[in-house]
Amino acid sequence: MSGDKTNWEQKCVELQKLLNEERANVKYYQEIAQVTGRKSLREVSQLSRLVADLRRAEAALRESEENFRALAENANDGILIATGRGDHVYANRRGAEVTGYSTPELLKIGFKDLAQPDERRETDERHKRILEGKYVPPSYEGAIIAKDGRRVAIEITDAKTMWQGQPALIVMIRDITERRRREEALRKKDAELEMKTNNLEEVNTALRVLLRRREEDKAELEEKVLSNVKDLVLPYLEKLKKTSLDTNQVAYLTILESNLNDIVSPFSRQLSSKHLGLTPTEIRVAGLVKDGRTTREIAELMNSSRRTVESHRENIRRKVGIKNQKVNLATYLSSIQ
Repeated sequence: MSGDKTNWEQKCVELQKLLNEERANVKYYQEIAQVTGRKSLREVSQLSRLVADLRRAEAALRESEENFRALAENANDGILIATGRGDHVYANRRGAEVTGYSTPELLKIGFKDLAQPDERRETDERHKRILEGKYVPPSYEGAIIAKDGRRVAIEITDAKTMWQGQPALIVMIRDITERRRREEALRKKDAELEMKTNNLEEVNTALRVLLRRREEDKAELEEKVLSNVKDLVLPYLEKLKKTSLDTNQVAYLTILESNLNDIVSPFSRQLSSKHLGLTPTEIRVAGLVKDGRTTREIAELMNSSRRTVESHRENIRRKVGIKNQKVNLATYLSSIQ
């Protein structure tokens, strides 16, 4: 029996060693059962269940790792896992593509080796806070130095995780170089559009100035023409009226004077556009009233009676909306622009 006991103790030591190495199997249990006999079947059964649980746990762990690797290796973002010391223990295919390092090379360095020199201390401090469970913004934009020395713009998302039972850091990196390029191109286009808009506004301002100047020049020219006609032409027409003229000559002279006033007078055009109900004769009377002519003078100039001129004045007051109002007709007409 002492030999059986020795064999049993020896087998238990060996079994414990195999359990520690997770290599125990059913055949070994059978060997123990042969040595110990029936009295040890309960212990062997317990060990069997323990090893079965370990096997199931191993299978679940392998399945979980396989799922993680399948997901990570097909991810569009680089995935790096680092220990608390900052050393990489895992890097996926995309991580190698973004950094320019091979996967084995990434496992020999840490994330701080990828960070820009002036950002390494800040990166270390951030990762330390994450591992301590302190809050940090979940993602940020930065840059890393690729293997060939290129500066790669990336978006970084990092968080605390567990790796082989120890706290670790999972870092996801997304290459945003193309996005930055598009944003820069968009900013340039916006700047160009703003410049063109400003230039267009300047051109429009210049055009408005030119148009205003053109209107001013036009008004000035009209005033000069009107002044010259009044000073150099109309006085001689009035003198002609006072000479001995036959009926036809007086009629021609009247028509000439009327048409001349209609052509050169901006007031006539403004009045006709604002008060479309005025007849050509009423417009001519309004112009003479505006110029300060009396009813008698207007009657003489138009070769009509004073009653007719008074009738025209009443019609004008009614059509411009000041009939039965104490408003001087000449003053009102002068205010029309």
